[in-house]
Amino acid sequence: MQLAEELLVTSIATSVTSIVVTTILSFGFEDRESATRLDTIVAWSPLIVLNWSIFAFIAGLLLWSAGRHDVGGITCLSSFAGALFVVVFWATIHTSYLIIRKNGSTKVEGKRM
Repeated sequence: MQLAEELLVTSIATSVTSIVVTTILSFGFEDRESATRLDTIVAWSPLIVLNWSIFAFIAGLLLWSAGRHDVGGITCLSSFAGALFVVVFWATIHTSYLIIRKNGSTKVEGKRM
């Protein structure tokens, strides 16, 4: 139960951190017309942190539920949580691929290398 509580608290802290960093970065990237590779990596870092918080939240819920319910309920919840995590991970990869394809992954100061 203690690990479940720690994962839930971690997910809350990382999601709040992701929101704060996203807000700060949105002001930093507001007037840019093109982005370097480093800019793209920095801009996507809050999404990686948010994905970690989603993973920690789902894992925390599963561990918490495992201590309170029978195996049948945990199996159903685990299947749903696993599918949800796969969808979130796929959406992240797909979106990053579309952005890189649209903007070009090798842009430096507005020029292609």
